[in-house]
Amino acid sequence: MKKIKYLLITIFMFLSFIPQVFANNNEINLSKKGVITITLNELETNKPLEGVNVKLYKVASLGIKDNNLNYTYEKGFLNCSSNLSNLNNLNSKDIENCLVQDESINQIKTTNKSGKVEFLSLDLGLYLAVQENKLEGYSTFDSFLITLPENINDKWNYNVLSKPKTDIYELMDFKVQKMWFNMYFNIPDTIEIALMKGDEVIQKALLGNHNDWTYTFKDIPKSDDYHAVELNVPKGFKVVYKEYSNVFMIINIDYLAQTGQNIILVIILFGLGLILVFSGIIFIRRKKYE
Repeated sequence: MKKIKYLLITIFMFLSFIPQVFANNNEINLSKKGVITITLNELETNKPLEGVNVKLYKVASLGIKDNNLNYTYEKGFLNCSSNLSNLNNLNSKDIENCLVQDESINQIKTTNKSGKVEFLSLDLGLYLAVQENKLEGYSTFDSFLITLPENINDKWNYNVLSKPKTDIYELMDFKVQKMWFNMYFNIPDTIEIALMKGDEVIQKALLGNHNDWTYTFKDIPKSDDYHAVELNVPKGFKVVYKEYSNVFMIINIDYLAQTGQNIILVIILFGLGLILVFSGIIFIRRKKYE
């Protein structure tokens, strides 16, 4: 009987111990330090982005109040009016805009070859990640908030892996060059052009003597679907479009020159002009990579 009694006591103690173990696993440890790892990759190719400076601000500290998690703004964010009781409703831009830069606690680190930055030994709380520099040829990410620790499947994770909420994509410049071949009609002071992606107008610009009939659309998301269009072709002119890589040529030739005796001269001048322009582009590109 004694053996059975001891066995029952042992089983009871074991069963009583199991819930306590799970409770301890689910209970947050406020004295524990955490790690935030941020990874940056280009959207289309998933290429890791090295050399991006990421600044991490501690927005609020974490504590317990009335048996609930309680966030309290740090000194640099005391001007913020956003309620910390529901983190899902927070807007990172609002938090960033109320930041008092000189009084905030922050760290700056640069992404490595794997596109990662790691912030170690962090106090628990709410953090804001901000991009400090622009990596040439790529868009920047919008600031975003990170909670440390994070709750995953009712377990607290103190080693948080995070990515920006906005995509990062490769950028490129598109140059538009205007050329005129006219014998009879006056050239207008300006013309309006548009950079198009399919049927969508991306940006517009004015060409004229003020910019040597040239304009460069900068930091446009990379794609092979762009083309340039002259929005209002002057009366008496026909428009011809030529494309070389990310350079668009818009050539206007007057109708009378095409139908008259000067057509051969116009064709020769047109051909020579294209050769000179594209030769210049090739020369500039070779210089750039030498």
